[in-house]
Amino acid sequence: NIPIFEGGRLKSTLELREQQQKEAAVVYQRTVLNAWHEIDNSLTAYETEQHRRDQLAEAVRQNQRAVLLAQIRYQQGVADFLQVLDAQRSLFATQQSLADSTTAIDTDLVAIYKALGGGWETDFPDLQAVATKW
Repeated sequence: NIPIFEGGRLKSTLELREQQQKEAAVVYQRTVLNAWHEIDNSLTAYETEQHRRDQLAEAVRQNQRAVLLAQIRYQQGVADFLQVLDAQRSLFATQQSLADSTTAIDTDLVAIYKALGGGWETDFPDLQAVATKW
C-alpha cells in the first residue's frame, strides 16, 4: 500500500520524527537535571542557614551574658556606662542577625517546596464569595 514515488519523502519524514523524538528526550533530560540542581541548591542553602542560625543563637546568649556582666560591673562602680551601652549594641546587632537568619531559613524552605513542585495548600477561600455575604 506504499506508493512507489513517495518512498523518499516517507523515509525523510520518518528520520525527521526520530530526530524530533531525540531532541525531546534531550530537552526532558535537561529539565530533570535543572530540577535536581535547583533542589540541591535549595537544600544546601537551607542547611547552611540552619547552622548559621544556631551559631547566632549561641552568640545572642553570650551577648546577653556580657550585657548582664557589664551592668553588674557598672552597678559596682568598676566600669563606666559606655561598656554597658557597647554590650547592648552588640546584643542588638546579634539579635537582628538572628532574626534575619530565621527569615532566610523560612525563605529557603519555601524555595525547597517550590523546587519540589509545591506541597503547600492551594485551596483558599473565595474572597469574593465571602465579601458578598457581608
